[in-house]
Formats: sequence, C-alpha cells, structure tokens
Amino acid sequence: MKNYENLIIVAGHAAFRDELTACPDDPSQDEGWVLQSFQQGEPPYYIEHIRKGAELLAEDPSSMLVFSGGRTRKEAGHWSEAASYAAVAEHFGYWSKPSERLSARVALEEHARDSSQNVEYGLYRFYQLTGRYPRHVTVAGWGFKAERFDLHRKALAIPTASFTYVSANDPADKAGAMRGEAHALEQFRADPFGAQPPLASKRDERNPFHETPSYDACPPIRVSGS
Repeated sequence: MKNYENLIIVAGHAAFRDELTACPDDPSQDEGWVLQSFQQGEPPYYIEHIRKGAELLAEDPSSMLVFSGGRTRKEAGHWSEAASYAAVAEHFGYWSKPSERLSARVALEEHARDSSQNVEYGLYRFYQLTGRYPRHVTVAGWGFKAERFDLHRKALAIPTASFTYVSANDPADKAGAMRGEAHALEQFRADPFGAQPPLASKRDERNPFHETPSYDACPPIRVSGS
C-alpha cells in the first residue's frame, strides 16, 4: 500500500453480534447488530456510510479506505466496528465491478473509541501501511457531525485544504441528533483530544476488553498536502 497518497475514513457506529461468523444475509436489519436504544433502525444508514466510502475509493485510484472503530461492546465480542463495516462492504461487493478490486485498498483500524480517535488513529493506520501520512484526508459519515469533525481537523493541525467531510446522510430524527451533538461539541471544544472526563470516561466504557492501541511508533501527525 505504499503507493497510496490519500486517506478516506469511514467511522464506525456499531458492530455485529458476537455469535455471527459473517455478515448477515440482510445487514440492514437490527437483529445482526449490537445497538443502543437510540440506534434502533439505523443499520440502513450505516450501510449508506459504507457505500459512500466505497464510492469515494472507486473515484480516486490513489486513495486508501480505512474503516475505523474498535471492539466497543462486550456483546459484539470478536467483532470490531471496523471489521463489521468491512464485512458489509464485502457482502455488497463494494457496489463495484469485480475487476476494480477495491478491497485491496481497504484497511481496518480497530482501536478507535470515538470520533476524535477515528481521525487520529485512521491517520496512524495509514502511516503504518504506507510509511508516510496522506496528502489529503476525507471523512464520510453523518451530515450533522460535520462541525465536530472540523474540530478534530483543527486539533490535529490538518490544513483546511487537505481535509474534506462528506455527508452520507442524516438520521430520521435529525433534530434530536443535533441536540445531542451540541453537547458533544461543547465537550470537544473544552477537551479537543478527549484526554479528560467525561470524554475519557466514555472511551473507557467503550473498551470492554481493555485493549491498547499500537501506534506508539508513529511520528507526530503531519498532513500538509504537499
């Protein structure tokens, strides 16, 4: 993967249930996923996020797609959010011609516990696979989270010209999502890297298997676009 220059990140929001050994026949149904109460009915939206990432990958031959998200729920067991999303993409053949072999340009980042880490750890994973940081970063996800990801961009000193946020969709209750998002924005403005409670506490809650990321050898992030 050393020839790839641009990074596409799709942040995970849920993982499959531990008893599953592969993507369910119909991943749009809630039954296959470990979901919190407010996530009921959301799997079709997650599939759209995954598809948007695959479309962006197909459009840019110099890009790598990283599905980012750790093993965040005990009920999901061996399934990380990243692995679940990749399994969905494989299930649908990346919505692409087999000859394009998009899966060869896909990687998993299986340690992120929130949106800040989706970006930071996605960059570290790109570095691990290519030996450098990308020229450009694109994140695809919920439209209502665009401002939050711009905060993450600023915290990581990624220039505006080197970052793109792509809205795949918004949940049915966008107004309710925005109310919750206002609280999250307030927390990240006060603690951009989530190093202190309550953000750090949320990460601990989302790490039921007490896993430790393996990015210590990566140098400081530098995305310059040049």
